[in-house]
Amino acid sequence: MKEKFSKNSEISDRIRQVIDYLGVTVKEFSENLGFNRPQSIYDYLNGRVKPSFDFFSNFQNSAYSESVDLAWLVSGKGQMARDQGSLPKVEIIDTESGEDSSVEAIIKEQLLAAFQEMHIYASANASPEVLAAKQSAVQRLKDVYYSVKLDRAEKSLVVGDAVGLEGEIIKIEDGTEFRHFGDEKYLVVTPFIDRFAYDRYVLEWSSRQYIDELPKYAIVVDKLQFGVYRSFVLVDNAMDNGLKGSLCKGSVVTARRVDQKYWRSKLDPHKFQDFIIHSNRGLLVRRISSHDLDEGVLTCLSLSADKDLYPDFSINLPDIKEIYAIAYVTNEWS
Repeated sequence: MKEKFSKNSEISDRIRQVIDYLGVTVKEFSENLGFNRPQSIYDYLNGRVKPSFDFFSNFQNSAYSESVDLAWLVSGKGQMARDQGSLPKVEIIDTESGEDSSVEAIIKEQLLAAFQEMHIYASANASPEVLAAKQSAVQRLKDVYYSVKLDRAEKSLVVGDAVGLEGEIIKIEDGTEFRHFGDEKYLVVTPFIDRFAYDRYVLEWSSRQYIDELPKYAIVVDKLQFGVYRSFVLVDNAMDNGLKGSLCKGSVVTARRVDQKYWRSKLDPHKFQDFIIHSNRGLLVRRISSHDLDEGVLTCLSLSADKDLYPDFSINLPDIKEIYAIAYVTNEWS
């Protein structure tokens, strides 16, 4: 909560600096951004809420963007006045390195939320008019990214739905699409299993029709490793040991299926540490500590200190339906 308040305070300070720099009142600032009343701006200034996508979009489309650098307003990086230097790049999560972004995730969160909302409407067979409006909202948010000169070569942006994604399809493998994304970047588009889909996935995971009907999730990567991928929202804290980089409840993991022909070989702990184990127990994320080839038994560990809630266990290979090696941890899904 303190971290969230701190981030809200930082963006609040920058909005106040912009208003002072422009020499306008809060009411004038609000009206010029298309808000019906100034209360929204006051809420931002007081740190009660973080600015919405509409705020940043309206700002970029206003005359103010000619004087004030949107990238600075979002991130605090660079300089406020546009005539004081070139625009800095917006940095976001890099799925290859796993390093946290140094830029506040405000716009990225809004983009993910917009994609999520769009695929919900698409899955519900919304009218073409409604779906077009949702797609338009996503495109407007993309334009905000491009307006701050996000270099495609730097981009490892995670998007929440494959609707409207461009790029030549290279290969399709059991529900997973591999696409060109330009500048030696590639999209891996996977079926998306959110926290509400676990029970049905356990029942229908082998149905191609069901897999094709699932929402899609996509990540950008530098190089391709073909295979069958699924993206899961983690529903518990079994792998949260309190350290930075832990797999926490709400994290989205994209994982590659381990073909059954390799189950009789040692699973490589140096290449992949953590796995989604799909068995009669359901879908569980665990670290594999040992793989007894003679007995055909996996020993699976949780990293949580609460072993009563998240016990370690051993499981026979014949009781396992699927094993997915976690390859990417892309974001937290609210």
